[in-house]
Amino acid sequence: MEIYYPKKKTCSLPDFKEDIQFLNNLLINPSNICKGCEKSCPYVIFDNKGEYSCVKECDEAQYALSSDPDNHPIELGILPLVASLKATGVFIPCWSCEGHMSFNGRELSRSPSVWFSCSSMAYLRLLEEYIGSQYKSLSINWHIALVMQPSLREGTETLFSLQPNLSLVNNTPIKALHQDIEIIAKGLLGFLREETSDYLFNL
Repeated sequence: MEIYYPKKKTCSLPDFKEDIQFLNNLLINPSNICKGCEKSCPYVIFDNKGEYSCVKECDEAQYALSSDPDNHPIELGILPLVASLKATGVFIPCWSCEGHMSFNGRELSRSPSVWFSCSSMAYLRLLEEYIGSQYKSLSINWHIALVMQPSLREGTETLFSLQPNLSLVNNTPIKALHQDIEIIAKGLLGFLREETSDYLFNL
């Protein structure tokens, strides 16, 4: 069978001008990630490198970001990634796991991941580009996976997962994966702000 390659690229960023403008506006004037919170949010304060300047996680975020804070607060190992995705205003986290080792402590029984929804393919493209740009800094390649297709009957949304790609290497220490989470979370907002600003400037 001969593979057909479309001559024209589909879903290119210029096709999503309004979406890019919307995201850029959110990043220039970020709001607190926790609903109703009036404190200075460490997750949306940028330093001079364009990275969020949070050194210590907010003590209340793991509860405020959870739909069931009493029984299932956001696990601290994945909290930075949940918070940074939420801070963008366009990635809506709905489930997360910091990852867990098996009983023998030698292999992962569950991979760290954050499930989320988003309204535009442009945002997925930008997130994918950012993850790719961090490849040399991470212990393993991370990727975006499709985890749930929408149901026409129930009206559910398409859900994606940001997670390490363990298809080839599954013995990465969980400590290294948690360091990856910190790296990804720290630079995400700055990358998106710079990329969307450059795109709009060059129109």
